[in-house]
Amino acid sequence: MLIRIAEAATEKPDGIVRDVVFPAVGGEPVLSPIFREHKAAGTFERRVHAALRSSYARHYRRMLPAVLTTLEFRSNNARHRPVLEALDRLKRFRDDG
Repeated sequence: MLIRIAEAATEKPDGIVRDVVFPAVGGEPVLSPIFREHKAAGTFERRVHAALRSSYARHYRRMLPAVLTTLEFRSNNARHRPVLEALDRLKRFRDDG
């Protein structure tokens, strides 16, 4: 459906959506339910964020101390310094806790 929309918009870039896009996909009755479903489910970014947050809380958070103990992070790039300092703080927090 996105390909059909892109094709229609490319063929008539100055056209009106109702005259160009709607006929390419079957009209407003086809697009409206898709839009309503998308709004109800939330944006893709929100769903990805929720999935990643859930994974971190359940799995990755438990693995982090082992990763910090096992790996040594280094860089001579000043742009990475804040990340390295954060990792050092996490190691110290783990050791103090």
